[in-house]
Amino acid sequence: LPTTAQVTFNGGFSQSIDVFGQTLFVANGPGGIQLVQINTSPPTVGDALSIQPNVGADSPTEAVDVKVRGLNLVVAAGSMIELFDLSTAPYQSVATFSATYASRAEFLEQAVNGETHLFVYITDNVGGLRVFDVTNSTYPINIGSVLLPNLETATSVLIANDGQHAFVGTATSLHVVRL
Repeated sequence: LPTTAQVTFNGGFSQSIDVFGQTLFVANGPGGIQLVQINTSPPTVGDALSIQPNVGADSPTEAVDVKVRGLNLVVAAGSMIELFDLSTAPYQSVATFSATYASRAEFLEQAVNGETHLFVYITDNVGGLRVFDVTNSTYPINIGSVLLPNLETATSVLIANDGQHAFVGTATSLHVVRL
């Protein structure tokens, strides 16, 4: 198929893409999160969201994965996990968490005691699968983590359609985690 349009990024490379309205959020490695307006022809590159540096971390802070759910944007950024509020532009960072090496993220809405909660699941290298309740994005709650056997490195995650299981990939295996 022919390419119909192309946009160029400075300072990074595309690792993950998600959409909110008419804006693409591109995880652009060390270039942070690049915003691309897709309601124009050709698409136009907008501002970038800078990822907060994690001073003293063993791994770099670079945008590896980006996921949007409702008015929440989560960025798995190597040594940092960052949450942005998309309710008004310019988008604001509302929380950061240190990580071993955060590489993938997935959202899940789930009922807890009759109330709907929004959770984000992040793979964090030897830190396993980390879970945050971001129902109130201004006050996210670090729920905890699931360490994989033998400290295997968590590299990918998929939440099952039933919302009851997470599939966590490593370099050599797949783990099924009951949520």
